[in-house]
Amino acid sequence: MNKIILLLLITTVSLFAQIDEYKTDIYFGNGVWNSPEAARLSRDALENRIKMDIIKGDEKLEKKYGKVYLSYNWERGAMADVLETYYQLKEAGQVNNLDFFTVIYALTGGNLILSAKATGALMVSMPFYADVEQANVDEMLEKYYDTSFSKSHRVLLISHSQGNLFANRVYNSITPKEYQEYFANIQVATPAEKVNATNNSYITLFGDPVINPIPGSLPGNVTGDMGHEFISAYLEQEEPYNKLIADLNILLPILDKTISQWQTKEELNYGTKDYRIKVEHRFDPSVTVDTEVYPFDPAKKLYFVENPYNTYVKGGYGGTQILDFWEGQKENQFYKLEGTNPVEYIEEVIECKDPSLFEVIFHQNINTKDWRVTVKNNETNETVEGVYPFNLEGSLYQLESGEWVIASCDGKSIVDSWEGQKEHEVYKLIETNETIFTLKDFVFKKYAGTRPLLVYRYIVAPKSTYDSMIYWTWYSYDLGHVYSPRFDTHRGQISYLEGLTILQSRNNILGLVKSIYENGRYYHSMIIEELSEEVAWDRDGIYPHSSITTTTPLSRNEVIALFVRLGINNGIDPH
Repeated sequence: MNKIILLLLITTVSLFAQIDEYKTDIYFGNGVWNSPEAARLSRDALENRIKMDIIKGDEKLEKKYGKVYLSYNWERGAMADVLETYYQLKEAGQVNNLDFFTVIYALTGGNLILSAKATGALMVSMPFYADVEQANVDEMLEKYYDTSFSKSHRVLLISHSQGNLFANRVYNSITPKEYQEYFANIQVATPAEKVNATNNSYITLFGDPVINPIPGSLPGNVTGDMGHEFISAYLEQEEPYNKLIADLNILLPILDKTISQWQTKEELNYGTKDYRIKVEHRFDPSVTVDTEVYPFDPAKKLYFVENPYNTYVKGGYGGTQILDFWEGQKENQFYKLEGTNPVEYIEEVIECKDPSLFEVIFHQNINTKDWRVTVKNNETNETVEGVYPFNLEGSLYQLESGEWVIASCDGKSIVDSWEGQKEHEVYKLIETNETIFTLKDFVFKKYAGTRPLLVYRYIVAPKSTYDSMIYWTWYSYDLGHVYSPRFDTHRGQISYLEGLTILQSRNNILGLVKSIYENGRYYHSMIIEELSEEVAWDRDGIYPHSSITTTTPLSRNEVIALFVRLGINNGIDPH
C-alpha cells in the first residue's frame, strides 16, 4: 500500500483536475461497528445538517462546502474492532497492558463475554491488527490526497469514536507535511487524549458511557442525555449539536484564510492585455498546472473559471466568468473577473520610471491649491502640463482616475480631506505620505521707532539631513544691526550669520544665502519674506521682539518649492 501511495504522489495532476483553492472538502470518519451503509447514513445526516445550518441556500457556500465525503473506518467484527482501538490507544502511549480490560470493557459497553474473548485473543492477534490498521490509514491518506490535496482543496474532518484515533494517525502521516496547515479536525466522542491537528476542536458528552471510562480520554465538555451514537447522541441533542455548528463556523473561516499553495514562477507581458503568469506549487512538485493563468490578483488563490475561456485565474473568491467588455469599462482595463468583491481587473500598468528622467520646467499658481507644474521627459522630450506636484523629485505617472502626478511610486488616488491633515495641506496622494500645500503669509505690525522693521525667515539645515528648520531674524534701521538669537548656535553648529551687523537689501540677503551654500556649511538657507511690521503672528501665537525665535520642521519638497518661489534656483542647486 505504501508503494501505491508513493506512485500516487509522483503522478502529475492535469489541468482538468480543476484545482480550486477556495474549496473545503468536509469528511465524516466513522467509529467501530459501522457497516459501509451505516457510515453513509451518518455522513448523509451530517451533510443535511451542514446544508441547513451552514450553507443555508447560499450557492457559493454550496460549491465550497456542500458535499460531505466518507473516510471509512473498516468494520471487521465486534472483537476485531475493539482490539484495533486498544492497539491504537496503546501505540499513542495513552494506555498500557494494565489498562487493557478497562478499555475493552468500556468499548464493548460493559459486555463481559466479549471482553473476555478479546482478552484471550490479544496476544496472538496484535501483529495482525497492526498491519490491518496501517492498511486502513493508507487508504484514508490516499483518498485525502486524490480527492482533496492534489486539487489544492482544504480538508475538514468530523470524526466519531474510533474514527478520532484514525484522524490522529492520518494527520501525523500527511505528506508533504505542509498540507497539515490545510487540514482541520472536529473530534466527536473522542477516546483520544488530544487532537493532533493544529486546527481542531472536540465534543464529548459528560454522559458518554463509552468514552468517559477510557483512561486519559479528553473530558466531557457538553451536556445532554447519556449516549454515544453519532446521530442520536450528538446530532439530535441540542448542546452537542450547537457546539458542532459553532466549531464549524470557527474552523471553516480559518481554513479559508490559509495562504495560496501556488506561487508565480514567471510573468508574461506584464502591464498589457496579454498579461499572464505561470505558476508552481509551493511545496508539492508532483502537482503542476501547465497552462497560463489570468492574474487578477497573483497573491490570492488559484481556481478554474469556465466562462468563456475555460482557464485558471488567480484572484478573489467567487469569480464566475471573465469579461472583456462591460458597462463602465475604463480605457486601461482589459479583463474583469465577474463575481468577486471587490471586483478585480487585468489592467494596463504604467511603470514608475527613474525619477532622473523627469524635469519640472514650469510652475503655475505655486503654493496655492491650484499649484500645477509642467514636466518634461528628458528621454523623449515630451511634456505633460497640469501635473500635481506631490514630489518635485519623483516620477511622472498617471493615476487610474486620470490625473497626472509627479510623486513617489505607488500613488493610488488624490484626496482633499484626511485624518491628520495640517492647516496648510490641500491634497494628499494615497499610498504615499506626500501632500500639496500652501504657504501662509505671516502678519507683522509696526514695532517701535519711526523706521520699519525688516523681517526675514530663513531655512537652514546641514547637508547631511533632509530635515530643515525655520529661523527668524530681523533688521531694524533704528538699532542698526541684525538680531539672530537662534542663529548663533544650534546643536553645536556655529552659524555663518554670527558677527554680521548690517543687511540693507534683499540682494545682500541673497548674496549671504549663496555664500552660506557655497561654503558647504548648510544644506539650504534662504530668505522667505521682507515685511515691515512689528509683531509676528502665526497659528501658534504672538511672538514679540524678544522671543521671535520659533522653529518649525520643513520637508525637502517644501524647501525646493520655496527656492522656486523666491526665484533663487539659479546659482543654488536645491538638490
